[in-house]
Amino acid sequence: MIRPPPLQLKHDNFKLTIRSPVPPPRPKRQDSFYAKLYQANWRNAVIAIAGLNALRFFLSASNAFRDVYVDKSQHAPNLVKISTALGAMYLTTSVIEIFGIISAASRRLLLVRIYTHLAFIAAVLVTVAGIMTAFAYFKFADDLMHECISLAMNGNVVTKSIFRGRPWPRTSVPLSQTDAQHQCINAWTSESPSQILSVLLFSLLPSAAYFFLAYNYYRQTTDPRHAGSLCSNRPSVRSAVRMEAYPGAAYAPLRNVSDNADEESNTLASGRAGPSRLNPRSARRAAQAHARTEPKPKAQRKDTIAPPPQPSKLQAQPRPSQLQPQSQSQPRKSTLPSLPKPLSIMKSSSPLGYMLTPGPPSFNAYAPYEGAGLAVYSLGSDGNSAKWD
Repeated sequence: MIRPPPLQLKHDNFKLTIRSPVPPPRPKRQDSFYAKLYQANWRNAVIAIAGLNALRFFLSASNAFRDVYVDKSQHAPNLVKISTALGAMYLTTSVIEIFGIISAASRRLLLVRIYTHLAFIAAVLVTVAGIMTAFAYFKFADDLMHECISLAMNGNVVTKSIFRGRPWPRTSVPLSQTDAQHQCINAWTSESPSQILSVLLFSLLPSAAYFFLAYNYYRQTTDPRHAGSLCSNRPSVRSAVRMEAYPGAAYAPLRNVSDNADEESNTLASGRAGPSRLNPRSARRAAQAHARTEPKPKAQRKDTIAPPPQPSKLQAQPRPSQLQPQSQSQPRKSTLPSLPKPLSIMKSSSPLGYMLTPGPPSFNAYAPYEGAGLAVYSLGSDGNSAKWD
């Protein structure tokens, strides 16, 4: 007897569980710098910067209104108009910033929305004020030089706000006309580039930054997922936990029909077998079992007469005076069998059906005809006997 070779067991006796290669973990998405800043609550920053702006613009408005008196005393009507317009714009901007402090501190969504629109107006006013200042500096340079020389000769150069910088003569000692003219012209020439840059650095960019801050704070208040949200429909903690199971869906998925069938079958099976049943029945078997256990109503015979319903105790019993006496002559009951009611060819329609249909049917009424093999039931002359024809 030849011994068989040993079995080479590889994959013939059992299945090897081939593991699929695990995909490499995705790198975590890093939030941008703006996204990290947006997560913080900007309410305190809005209150602080709005307070600083309100103070700064109020001081600018007070300086502009003081310049009005200086321009009037120096007989410069063009500069009077410019100073008045600057004072009005800075004062309006200061009031808007005060309103921003109140709206952010009160945490009212309506006030924050109004302040966002007013912040845009304030940014426009500040930019226009800076452009108007630079325009007046070059357009009305002769009037400015006349004021500078006149105030330097009197020793009151600092009374006008634009002459309080370093290039301008800051001495309180009266100067001669030649020295005053020389110093004022040199100061105006050296200040020309700074006036152009001040429009961009001190008017346009700061006002845009202030409006950007106010607008982002408004976005935080209207974002229901942000910590500083002021919306009434902010999601609760329970709904947030529920939505974590569906990170990519904007709404919860619909329940599967099989889930409902399983629940119904489990309910029916538990009602019959109790909680000790481990394997719940299917929906079809549970429905059949429920139909078998349901009591069937007993069929009543048509020829029997049901007894009259007994009045309940709560029902009002009729008084003896209300009872009508029954007649002594009772109607005689007929001993004839009840005839089957002939089937109607067409159901009687309602008045609304008569209005909607074009007219009555065209076929004839139901009547027996000859040769059809129908039985006719007739009564005798005495009214008691009956016969079939």
